[in-house]
Amino acid sequence: MPVSEQQAVAALEAALKPGDVINIDSRARWYKFWYRIPYALIRSHQKRIFGEWSRWRDTHTMLYLGPQFGPNCTFSVEPPTARYLPLSDFCFSHLTVYRHRTFVVGPAEALIMDQACHTIAGTVYDVGQLLDIMVNRILGYPQVIHYRCFDFSTRCKVCSVGARIAYEHLRHVLESQGNTSLAKLFSTVRPEGTPVGSGVIRWGPDGPPPSQFGSGVDVEATAPAHFANSEYFGDEFVKAAEFDYGVPV
Repeated sequence: MPVSEQQAVAALEAALKPGDVINIDSRARWYKFWYRIPYALIRSHQKRIFGEWSRWRDTHTMLYLGPQFGPNCTFSVEPPTARYLPLSDFCFSHLTVYRHRTFVVGPAEALIMDQACHTIAGTVYDVGQLLDIMVNRILGYPQVIHYRCFDFSTRCKVCSVGARIAYEHLRHVLESQGNTSLAKLFSTVRPEGTPVGSGVIRWGPDGPPPSQFGSGVDVEATAPAHFANSEYFGDEFVKAAEFDYGVPV
């Protein structure tokens, strides 16, 4: 039975916690058929990296900051500009919520994550500029964009890089205070055949070569499927909820 927007938002609010990563399995409406090509490319690349039996369908990543930020409590890097969105903007999407398995994001931590988001907000969706702001200015990494592994279309990854940047910025701030409870995301790549809860890891044909196992994933190479398949790394995230058309799945 269809639900109203108010009901869909209420259900989503009840399921979300600050710091949750929201992945969208995007559906292109018939009058926006031009979106179908990039969606297909994202899925194809993720499937070739993580394998046929992985969760490779997600095409967009957002970060939920929490109710303390008011109606516009979700940060999204998307065309035409990076911005904050209300839950009503995407409550009828097919979405999955991923939550950090060991680190609890409270109001204070959410404020730190929002510092990174605020720096990006309002930026026109220019891939080079966004990556420069996120990777170089916020995290202070060298002015070199390199792709160690999982290298596919840069444009397809910027949204998920935004979510990861917020986590890495939080980690940097905590470490400067002597708090090492939040580890760098995806800092270990597990090899083929590693036992996991769903069986064993089976990388796709474009997965990392053996020489890169254990070396981690560069920040700017983060894709939506990294959050959905974190068991391929350090098992950082766990699936907390899934909704479709406003109804829990």
